[in-house]
Amino acid sequence: MKYLLLFKLLLFSTTLFAQNIIYYDQFFSTKAEEQTDYSMEFIQVDSSWNVNRYENGEKTKTYFIQNQLSTQAKVERFITYIDNNLASFYRKPSYKSITAEISQYENGRVVLKSIYNGKDLKCLLALDGNGNNTLVDGNGIFETIDSNFPNDKFHCIYKDSVITDQYSVRIIQQDTIYNSVDLMATPKEGLQLFLKKLSKQLRYPLKQRLTGKEALIYITFIVDENGQLNSFRQLGKQNLGFEQKTIKKLSKLPTWNPAIKNGRTVKTRLILPIQFKLI
Repeated sequence: MKYLLLFKLLLFSTTLFAQNIIYYDQFFSTKAEEQTDYSMEFIQVDSSWNVNRYENGEKTKTYFIQNQLSTQAKVERFITYIDNNLASFYRKPSYKSITAEISQYENGRVVLKSIYNGKDLKCLLALDGNGNNTLVDGNGIFETIDSNFPNDKFHCIYKDSVITDQYSVRIIQQDTIYNSVDLMATPKEGLQLFLKKLSKQLRYPLKQRLTGKEALIYITFIVDENGQLNSFRQLGKQNLGFEQKTIKKLSKLPTWNPAIKNGRTVKTRLILPIQFKLI
């Protein structure tokens, strides 16, 4: 039986009122073919959109978007742009006529509220665990714990209401993992060649192949200051043995070019999605 390894690095009519629910993987990067615990509800009213994101039955984020996004696909691209802090991996989009209000929830209460004004993403509110706004005149540090990395404390630095830096402090190791860098960590042979080689080196687990099992797994790892790859871990649910063989292969890979921030090499964390698919 043939198989294929796929890698990724991270019809809606316009009516007076329309609603649609889409299910995703745990990182909201890939649409799921069946119902999952991760979904987005798209509601269109005239030229405005209300989008609610749910994780494990709880609302975690809302987007209220106004003006000129005529299809759900365009709304999804705009949300990806917003969620990546106005970063575009392919081309710089133009959203000058768009305004949006974004709210993030924890345990049923709003902890972050931001607005997009057609140019910048400005934070209006960043609440700590006691419900106090951590921003003073738009400046401050918002701290939280990421459910995917419960032993890390995530820090988001704001200046004039705009994100200027993001990093995590690993509580056990007492070191810093930078989310915002000037130059990302990359394989020395280049990302595309690296993925091509990895696709050839990975083997579909025999038992899973014979029983027709497929999986989309997420492997996270650290690239340290010297380019060494370490701290491999499977994110989310275990997938019938797919992750063990993948981590074993990744742990033997040569060093990368480390990330660079302010002229020095730093630690950064990457997430590698790998799809095991029979064809």
